[in-house]
Amino acid sequence: MIHRFKNILSYNDFILLNEEFNARHNSWNFLKKDEDTDEQPYMGCLDKPLSHSDTLGDNLTLIKYGSLLKYVCQIKLKRSLTLVRVNTNIQFFGQESSFHKDKYQPGSWTLILFMSPKWSTEWGGELVVCDEDGNYNYHAYIPNDAILIPAHLDHMGFAPNIMCKVPRLSVAYTYS
Repeated sequence: MIHRFKNILSYNDFILLNEEFNARHNSWNFLKKDEDTDEQPYMGCLDKPLSHSDTLGDNLTLIKYGSLLKYVCQIKLKRSLTLVRVNTNIQFFGQESSFHKDKYQPGSWTLILFMSPKWSTEWGGELVVCDEDGNYNYHAYIPNDAILIPAHLDHMGFAPNIMCKVPRLSVAYTYS
């Protein structure tokens, strides 16, 4: 089952979380670190120096909001959850994604939060989720909306189209 949350954060919280994508306020680097294979294109993400891939990292703002949003997900799912992963995503025109799964263990869920503060749906950036029946569900990219999906479902975010001059920003929180 796929759930959409409209305006999931207050305006102030949305702006504070969005600031984590602003290099003026942190030491993050935009890093294309995936291996070059025929199966996947290069992907971009925020990479914080000295972070460890097997931990949540040390960005307390991202962890704080992931922990708070966990309760919204728990209410919807009527079950207890634990934050296990925080993933940021930055896409510009031409940086297409590919289908992938976020599964950590059975029963894991991913909450994908659309973070670009200024966005027109004419610019693309949709999230596509392939449900368990093989149907593709398209979700418009609307700032401060979030999509909650079972983490084992194939999904991808479309890059912005040529009319868009700003990046498509998102944060994905995975819970088990």
